[in-house]
Amino acid sequence: MELRELLVLVIEPSRMQRNIIISNLRSLGVEEIEEFNEAHEALERMKTVTPDIVMSAMHLPDMTGSELVGEMRKSPGLDDVVFFLISSETLYRYLEPIRQAGAATYSPSPLTP
Repeated sequence: MELRELLVLVIEPSRMQRNIIISNLRSLGVEEIEEFNEAHEALERMKTVTPDIVMSAMHLPDMTGSELVGEMRKSPGLDDVVFFLISSETLYRYLEPIRQAGAATYSPSPLTP
């Protein structure tokens, strides 16, 4: 599969940060990107379409990135979707649950290509 064929969901409450992430993805050749500012909205969308990658901030208005990936892992069809955390968070209590849930990677914020 080529980058341009991937469906990436970006969940980031800050419009500015979301635009930076999307711009970086587009510069890498990703064309199919859906953006959300909260997790529940993204989870609802994932009920109708399975993304290839979910990129999320840690602190969302309605839950944490840890809770989001936990919900995904409990849902058939979403349990093996690649989860990519983008956060400046460094506390073990936030990052360990994401690692335990099988997050593919973690990138400190701000994101660079």
